[in-house]
Amino acid sequence: MNARGIELLHGGAALAAALFVALLLQLAPLGLQPASAPSPDLVWCVLAWFALNRRDALPAPALAAAALFADLALGGPAGAGALCMFLTAQALSARAAVADAAARPHEPWRDWAAASAGSAAVLLGQWLLMLVSFAGAPPLSDLSLRWAATTAAFPLAAAALRYGLMLRPRRSAS
Repeated sequence: MNARGIELLHGGAALAAALFVALLLQLAPLGLQPASAPSPDLVWCVLAWFALNRRDALPAPALAAAALFADLALGGPAGAGALCMFLTAQALSARAAVADAAARPHEPWRDWAAASAGSAAVLLGQWLLMLVSFAGAPPLSDLSLRWAATTAAFPLAAAALRYGLMLRPRRSAS
């Protein structure tokens, strides 16, 4: 196996491990009170980081499977969250490809802004899908709290991926 294959294997294994830990953390109870603050969407943080920085380790079938599994495991509307997460992560990946083509330097604050906007798009997409399907859509105030928690958690997730799993941000997919 050549160095490129080993690096792809490392990226895929790191993605699987990070998603597993993110799901476990999201499923763990954070507070004893039912009205505690909403938990951040850690699965989105991991997928967004990989879409922006390691596109080669996040092929579309793996992204779709991870999003659907997260939907089912976390008890959200099955399929709606996965569809929104898949489309938004693909858009982030395309955005990163454009940034690579323009040879812009990698700046973490741009990733943070893109992941934050992506999180808002995922939440609003889910909300709209639930609204048009006559399912019980949550109030937008609850979604804004979840968006804020996810936006605050992204830099921490990015640091854990970068320094905990020793993943270098590599923007180019070649």
